[in-house]
Amino acid sequence: MTPNERFKAVREHYGLSMGAFGKKIGLGTSGVSAIEYSTRVVSEKHIKLICAAFPEISENWLRTGEEPMLLPPQDDQALVDQWMREYN
Repeated sequence: MTPNERFKAVREHYGLSMGAFGKKIGLGTSGVSAIEYSTRVVSEKHIKLICAAFPEISENWLRTGEEPMLLPPQDDQALVDQWMREYN
């Protein structure tokens, strides 16, 4: 899986539209689309934005594809926060 495919996998994991995902990470819909369709590369900035918006996503996975995609929750509140983001 390429970095662009992993970027898209994060968005799809949360069931977000390109616009909603972009809003959460500070990109426009066209920026998200460009990354997903591989006309733009995933940069260091994009990785940091995703990890800030979705702290349960593994930065290592985003960079290398090494499993797992999701980090284990650190405590009960982190687990609740993760579920709230996933299921709105």
